Amino acid sequence: MEFDYLLVHMLNRDPSKNELNFYKLGMPGNMETRMIREYPIEFYLKELEKVRTILNENLKELNDEWLQLLIKFPYQTAKTNEYYLRHLIHDELCHQGQMKMILKRMRYKNIE
Repeated sequence: MEFDYLLVHMLNRDPSKNELNFYKLGMPGNMETRMIREYPIEFYLKELEKVRTILNENLKELNDEWLQLLIKFPYQTAKTNEYYLRHLIHDELCHQGQMKMILKRMRYKNIE
């Protein structure tokens, strides 16, 4: 989700074919197919860290005017960048709790 946010709201572009193929399971709309596949969990954590680093670097360059810009997607009410950023932060906080719970269970069951 963070990668999608970075592209759409900060870089103003759609994902390339390669990016879409690589990140598609983590993008909105694919909730029912999201699974860790092919790589160990450390790989995905490193990828998440890369995206977060780029996102944070871009956020440092933006000002309050950017937060108030209205974004209009087809068939949706226009919302500000602030709305979408707050949604991303809220989503991230919820998932961090879920990830911590899963990791705790994995350690409890010695699945690492």
